[in-house]
Amino acid sequence: MQRRSWFLCGFLLVSTQLLAEVVWNTIGSGSFVVPVLVGLQDGKNLEWAIALRPSATYTLTSIALPLSLRSRPNAMTLALVTDADGVPGTPIETFRIKDVNTTEPVIYTVTSVNHPRLEANTQYWIIAGAISPTEMTWSNTADSWSANARLEAFREKGHPWSVIADPYVPGVLVLGREINPTVASKSNPERFTCASGQRDLDERF
Repeated sequence: MQRRSWFLCGFLLVSTQLLAEVVWNTIGSGSFVVPVLVGLQDGKNLEWAIALRPSATYTLTSIALPLSLRSRPNAMTLALVTDADGVPGTPIETFRIKDVNTTEPVIYTVTSVNHPRLEANTQYWIIAGAISPTEMTWSNTADSWSANARLEAFREKGHPWSVIADPYVPGVLVLGREINPTVASKSNPERFTCASGQRDLDERF
């Protein structure tokens, strides 16, 4: 468990420093738990989504999330979509994750090809879905609890969305490039201060 949390912190550090800036992050640094199941569950095909609201304007670079496989086939569809009156709306960019094959959560990353613009203070959604009989876990860390409950949505595929506010939501790390960054953001970049993650980073690199 400890080594997994080290790896996650190292991942966040490398991603933030070398690739882009953090647009939205709900992943902590503790051991993984399983908040939601994507795909087949109790005879229904379930989709889950979490809301994000950037504080500045960015172009999308990548999306990462912790996944594990419960039943094959092992492919998932991930989509960044607009907000439609408080629920997931029209697709902006869609991704395919084809290689989920571990029974323990692992961070999977998709890279944006279109680099869509994410406007400041505008709500978007990230949707995860899978074709039956696929069943996957979309996890988060045990320490990811937030006093400000975040929005998540779920539905049986093809049905209307239900939205709830939850202090625990599935984990996601969204990276992007800020457009016209302010002086404040340049002088005060977001930093991760996970000592164990830094230790693991030093060991690996």
